[in-house]
Amino acid sequence: MTVDRKTAARTLREIARLLEVSGANPHRVRAFANASRAVERIEGDLEAMAADGTLLDVKGLGRGTVSVIGDLAAGRQPEALEKALSAVPEGVRDLLGVPGLGPKKVRALWHDLGVTNLGELEYACRENRLVELPGFGAKTQERLFDGVRFARHAGEQRLMSEAWAVAEDLREALMAFPGVVDVVVAGDIRRCCETVSTIDIVVTASEKEIVGQAVEAAVVGAGRGPDGGWVGQSVSGLPVTILEASEGDAGAAIVCATGSRTHVDQLSALAEARGLALHHGGLWRGGERVPCPDETAVYEQLGCTWVSPELREGEGEIERAAAGTLPRLVSMVDLLGALHNHTTQSDGTASVEDMARAAGELGWSYFGVADHSPIAVYANGVDGDRLREQWRRVDAFNEAGEGPRIVKGLEADILTDGALDIP
Repeated sequence: MTVDRKTAARTLREIARLLEVSGANPHRVRAFANASRAVERIEGDLEAMAADGTLLDVKGLGRGTVSVIGDLAAGRQPEALEKALSAVPEGVRDLLGVPGLGPKKVRALWHDLGVTNLGELEYACRENRLVELPGFGAKTQERLFDGVRFARHAGEQRLMSEAWAVAEDLREALMAFPGVVDVVVAGDIRRCCETVSTIDIVVTASEKEIVGQAVEAAVVGAGRGPDGGWVGQSVSGLPVTILEASEGDAGAAIVCATGSRTHVDQLSALAEARGLALHHGGLWRGGERVPCPDETAVYEQLGCTWVSPELREGEGEIERAAAGTLPRLVSMVDLLGALHNHTTQSDGTASVEDMARAAGELGWSYFGVADHSPIAVYANGVDGDRLREQWRRVDAFNEAGEGPRIVKGLEADILTDGALDIP
């Protein structure tokens, strides 16, 4: 099994969070958190580096954190993760999904108030038991009461960024199976919906039997679905639906698996008006299969230009595709800059000058620096003197005209009395 930086970093970060909740040695917590950031910066083959021992040469990694990556590469659940999970009850782990609750606050709720699940947290809020708890207060209690309801809904829906990472891991596992030609993540994820309830995937293989073998190897509880596809779960518990397609019909399967129900219904009606029949099994004219190896071929057969996945919601995009008037979506080339960036002055990984030059290489016209402020001691937040020194360097860089303009900023904290934590 292959292991990528995102998966390794995410696992190390999760271990750090669980260790902090359980009250583990702060140095150990920090070691896993630092290792997560170190892994994100690594270039090269992570799995090969784990195998030949060169990961130990990476600053921020030690034997304990490297063993986690080795376990992931071998397809095992890391021992450190198992121990961290066993030290924190499942209901307490669920509290980490409540907006505004980090590991420290979760530990306080667990040990000081005896809160062990979402229901108990809601009850504690109703009884005003968080008001006098150090680090909380009335306003925090009010926000957490709303956050509990959000967390319960999030049990059914996942943020797109999280679901995307899970889907990518699954895609890579399926692609690694011999005989699999292509794997496309479709559905809500491909349309970039804000929240996702299921992972939809289309697998193209040289033989249909291979799809079943690949799915059974990569998907938890895999079984046949009602439409002839496959269903199961990801390792994180998200429902998974997989369609199998031949190379000549992959386009139709991907179109049907990606678009919203309204979009696909409208395409099917358009196909019917042209004497065609469209479904995930292919595009047909009577008993004759119309080859559609990719999505463009499907839309062309229906007299339309290709529709970007993000637009496939059944909100007039098909009519505009037929008329050739679809809008051009914003892309990375339209990005002029980014304002909120951290440097080595706090918890970033490069200097403000190096980051600005890199922004220039991307074609950006401005680059904003906004390091942490003093109260964020966990992130080496800058105090007034260090901030003024950073401004001096920014001014010198801007005056030299070496790259895009650097915009000064700060991620300042607002204290309980309403004041900022920096002059």
